[in-house]
Amino acid sequence: DIANGFVDRLWEWHVYLGYTLGVLFLLRILVAIVQKESPWRHFRLGLAQYQSAGAQDKRDSLHYVLVRSGYLAFYIAVLFMITSGLTMNYGDSLHLSDAMQDNILEVHETFQWFFIVFVACHIGGVIVAELGKYRGLISNMIHGGDRPPPKR
Repeated sequence: DIANGFVDRLWEWHVYLGYTLGVLFLLRILVAIVQKESPWRHFRLGLAQYQSAGAQDKRDSLHYVLVRSGYLAFYIAVLFMITSGLTMNYGDSLHLSDAMQDNILEVHETFQWFFIVFVACHIGGVIVAELGKYRGLISNMIHGGDRPPPKR
């Protein structure tokens, strides 16, 4: 009974966090509309920059395109997770068969691995950037601005 109560409570938190993610995603869309900036736009700009870059700048341009591709994939995955989560939560109201709900659940669970890999790669990339070409990156993220990197 104790374990079942714990699992039920954990499930409630999972649902609340899913709704919170949905609200944050909608807010992110609103910010993108107001600022006229979107992950898709950054990806297209990076791709155009890569295609027009000279031999010297190809590597940096490719890195930018790959990073922006990752962010674009992240937003697509978040949209899928929100949609599939809501579909599962309201599956009975939508008159979905149990087989369909099970399939959605399997794909939803599989997508969790994208987030685990993305977060690990993101943190690793930030650390590599901090130790390499972009010293002061983490400090700028924490302090919320472009401060000159500390003298080393």
